[in-house]
Amino acid sequence: TTASGTSVVFDGAPLCAVGDTVYFARAGGTDPLNGVYKYKARDTTVTQLGSANSINTLIADETGATYYRATFIDGSIHKLPPQGGKPVTIAKVPGFSGFAGQDAKLIYTFYDWGSAGSAYKFVK
Repeated sequence: TTASGTSVVFDGAPLCAVGDTVYFARAGGTDPLNGVYKYKARDTTVTQLGSANSINTLIADETGATYYRATFIDGSIHKLPPQGGKPVTIAKVPGFSGFAGQDAKLIYTFYDWGSAGSAYKFVK
């Protein structure tokens, strides 16, 4: 799939599926096309939900809200509303490894995937 003639997916781009919708990040260098996208079955093109560089982990929930981290150093977890728009920072855990899962109210993540790592949970 393309956006303005440029591929929206790079090698290793984070993605997840919820129902018939795939959420993914375009994160190659610094570019206004970088950000969080969604593609629903039978759509004719992708929809950009928000713009951000260096997205390296992503998760979406059943409401269509997406959560992502844009750099390893900063550790801010951002939330985009289902319709897209401006992200809100909901937590900050510098160096966390990625999202481990979620339930109806919380997102779970780990500082380190090793056995000695700390677990964190955040209210959506």
